[in-house]
Amino acid sequence: MLFRKKVKKKARHIELTVDRESVCMGDDVTAPNEKIFPVAENETLSDVIEKICAYLPKMNDVVWSVDTGIKTEAYIVMETKNRYWYELCEQDKRFAETEIHYLHCRYFHTGRFLYRDQMSGERIEKYPECGELLDKVKCFMGEYFKEELKIKGGSVCIWGEWFGRPGDNFHQVKTVKWTEDSISIHFKGGESLYITDPEVVENKADRFVVRDASRVLWTWYLYGEKQIYRNLCVRQYRKNEEGLILRAEGKRRDVKEDSGVLFPAGKSCAVLIG
Repeated sequence: MLFRKKVKKKARHIELTVDRESVCMGDDVTAPNEKIFPVAENETLSDVIEKICAYLPKMNDVVWSVDTGIKTEAYIVMETKNRYWYELCEQDKRFAETEIHYLHCRYFHTGRFLYRDQMSGERIEKYPECGELLDKVKCFMGEYFKEELKIKGGSVCIWGEWFGRPGDNFHQVKTVKWTEDSISIHFKGGESLYITDPEVVENKADRFVVRDASRVLWTWYLYGEKQIYRNLCVRQYRKNEEGLILRAEGKRRDVKEDSGVLFPAGKSCAVLIG
């Protein structure tokens, strides 16, 4: 009689990338503050948030938001360095069901919602209707992710000019900030797209189109070089008072707000990702 030896299956896990904002100058030196978390198949979203709580710097009276770059998943309230609690933005579930592979943590303190009017010098509080810091953070993040970008990535074309040849460069979306006045899209390769005053937006799973904008900025790092400021390049497209497009390209430090020469945009849309 033959007997088969039972082989224990290895537990599968997901590799989750988590990063956070810098909280001091020391953080800036060691940035990016990124960590890879192995997440077991049976672990839940709340299990992952507990791990993130242990990873974050211990601070008093701050709130951390935890987001995917597209939507907020949780808020972590640190009352003291040793006491914290968190709130999920959706019902707890197995983490494997969320399809999340990246999380970003932003921190907020009371002073982040206080500023002075430049004309009067008067101190102004943002979201004065919110009595608690957590409520202010929820309002802020609600505005930050006002719209959800449906496309996952693609080739980028600005006013008819492709970055590389059409279809050659697939830029994978990492994070998005979409407000009434601007759209910022950051890609996994370090490229970023900034759109000011977007008009007539087509937001679909296979293409993202902005028909018009007052200014479009495309930035990228020199390929094969360190992703530091001196290696940051830019293409800037802006509309002048006559509605003509002025284009400038070069190192980010050399291109000024008013830089540019006339660019024949024709009838092309301001931005196309597809």
